[in-house]
Amino acid sequence: MTTTQEDSAQAPDVAALIEEAVHSLSDGFAIFDPDHRLIFANEPSRRSFANTYRGMERGLSYPDAHFDSVHKALPHLDEQACRTVADKLLARLRSGKPTVLITDEGRTVQTVYRPMHNGRTVAVSADITALRQKEKELEEAKAKAEAANKAKSDFLANISHEIRTPLNGILGMAQVLAAGGLSREQKEQVDAILDSGKSLMSIVNDVLDLSKIEAGRLEIAPVDHDLGHLLRRLQKLWGVRAEEKGVKLIVAADAALPPQLKLDPVRVRQCISNLISNAIKFTDRGLVTVVASVHEAKGNDVTIAVRVEDSGIGMGEETLTKLFQPFTQADASTSRRFGGTGLGLAISSQLVTLMNGRFGCESKMGAGS
Repeated sequence: MTTTQEDSAQAPDVAALIEEAVHSLSDGFAIFDPDHRLIFANEPSRRSFANTYRGMERGLSYPDAHFDSVHKALPHLDEQACRTVADKLLARLRSGKPTVLITDEGRTVQTVYRPMHNGRTVAVSADITALRQKEKELEEAKAKAEAANKAKSDFLANISHEIRTPLNGILGMAQVLAAGGLSREQKEQVDAILDSGKSLMSIVNDVLDLSKIEAGRLEIAPVDHDLGHLLRRLQKLWGVRAEEKGVKLIVAADAALPPQLKLDPVRVRQCISNLISNAIKFTDRGLVTVVASVHEAKGNDVTIAVRVEDSGIGMGEETLTKLFQPFTQADASTSRRFGGTGLGLAISSQLVTLMNGRFGCESKMGAGS
């Protein structure tokens, strides 16, 4: 019995311990009675809301003391406007929602009211000044980055237009020369100019498309169109190139395809053409097949799937993860061996997204894509 009494005498005063702990907090902590009269406030709370507490000590009700504090913080507002702000803040606090307040010291705190037993209220205020400053810095950095990106897109669009004008002139004159009476050697030289000019025009058009997409200025123009006819034209366009490589190009359209579909023929042709071009480029033997089929049909709404498959070199997982990023190819050797800018698939992917579609790839090294 004696030992128990000694232990009891040595036991800490829990109430005093809790009070000491609350005063040591960096965050504000206060308790109010059912009439919202202050029962307890730690030192951070008293520093943050000194004006409000002093008003309550002078006999003001909590709403009036709160209004008085807001009025001192916002002296540029007239009484009615200040009353409106104070009432809104008070209503939000009483609703239990986190509320951002500016303290008497000019700090930014987030305060939350929580109900206690017998109608009392506990208020906890966390200092978020540093967080708000960081958010402001991030917003400013984001705005600068967006402005820089817009400037880059505008520059790309403008320079692409400037390049295309003289390039069209070069191609036009080369075509005139090609139609004239040239020797075999001269014709080969002019053909080289035309091939190089067309390659350069293709790159310029890709850069222009990418800059338009990034600037949000590329528009999709759907019309009624025959997808089967579009595919047959692509087969004629790329069939010769496939034969030159010893690759067989097969294009097929599902008989269930509606004769007319609402689509943008220019952009759909561009996307499928990019896929066929890549498939032929990375295939040295075997097949490249293009199949269009009905993926889903609900009443008059039809979703079409276009699948382009090749028996080429394929890709590993690392390449697949960066496949649709602009200016990206598998590695430097890919660029040296096959050429290209790495824009085709990136543009196609974004165009498909603009047309409310999905774009994806399945591939394995040495097993095609």
